[in-house]
Parts: sequence; C-alpha cells; structure tokens
Amino acid sequence: DYEEYFEEEEVSYSMAKRAKVKGRGSLMVGALARLNLKFDQLSPSVRKLAQEVGFKIPDYNPFHNNLAQSLELLYGIQECRQILENLELFPEDNSYPVRTGEGGAVTEAPRGLLYHRYAINARGVIEKANIVTPTVHNFANIEEDMRHLVRQNSDLPERKIALLCEMLVRAYDPCFSCSVH
Repeated sequence: DYEEYFEEEEVSYSMAKRAKVKGRGSLMVGALARLNLKFDQLSPSVRKLAQEVGFKIPDYNPFHNNLAQSLELLYGIQECRQILENLELFPEDNSYPVRTGEGGAVTEAPRGLLYHRYAINARGVIEKANIVTPTVHNFANIEEDMRHLVRQNSDLPERKIALLCEMLVRAYDPCFSCSVH
C-alpha cells in the first residue's frame, strides 16, 4: 500500500530523489517523528529523563532530533537487556523454494521509514528493485526547513547562516552516502 500514500519525485538540481505524502507534501521521519507519535510507549525512566532535560511532546524542532535519538537509544538498550535475559534460542529451517514474484515491505529503521520492493525471476535473480531510505523521505523536508531557517536568519553573517544550515542537515542525521547529494 506504500505507493497509495507516497510518491517519489526528482528535481533538476539534484541526483537524489525525494518522497512525499500524496496530496500533503514533505514529511520528517526518524526519532523525533516517532517520539511525537509514541512517546507514551517509552519506559517510565526514559520519559522521566526526557522531562528532566526539558523534552516535550509534540516537538517539531528538527534540531531536537539528536536528543530524541539519544532517548530512543537509552530505551533500546533497556529493551535489549530485557530481551536477552529471556531469550531462548532454537534451530530454524530457513530453506525456501525460489519462484518468480514481486513484493515490498515498509519498516521503521533507526533513521526512519524504510520502504523496499523487489521483482525476482524464476532463477531467484532480482530484476527490479526500489529502495526508499529514510533520508529520501526527509530530503524535501530538509530543504523546506533550510529555506525557512535562512529566511528567519537573513540578518546574520553568511558564515553563521552556513553553520546553521550545516547543523540542520546533521540534525536530520542523513546516511553518509545520501548526505552528499
């Protein structure tokens, strides 16, 4: 159903594609977006820490994404410890027949929404693939936020504006390969 809700686009000034919500525009994915939706699912100790450092939901400031990542990381460590304490390992049969087909999946990666779709031939060779990374989902929003940031700070020296723009891009935490587009 991904294609029903999202569209990909290319722009003339970049090699990077962008993903947008159909009829709505750009979006932000990742830790800050997740916490805006699911903050109450964090452990009580992580919610308390968030309160102590002044983190409040909803929060739409992309500069707070790194703080949101750190809160998620702490929660993730807590969850991993609990899972490992109760883990029971057993052998699995991972064999499967190769056949022609096409399919896709959406998952939540650490940096945000990840979509991938593949078409496979009868020999098991991938003939077509489309991978839409979290950075692709964020690109259009990064640009919109950057335009706003520059307009709001147009009275500052150019070097200071450039530094703020660099900080904004890093706050979105693009994957290294994607960040050079």
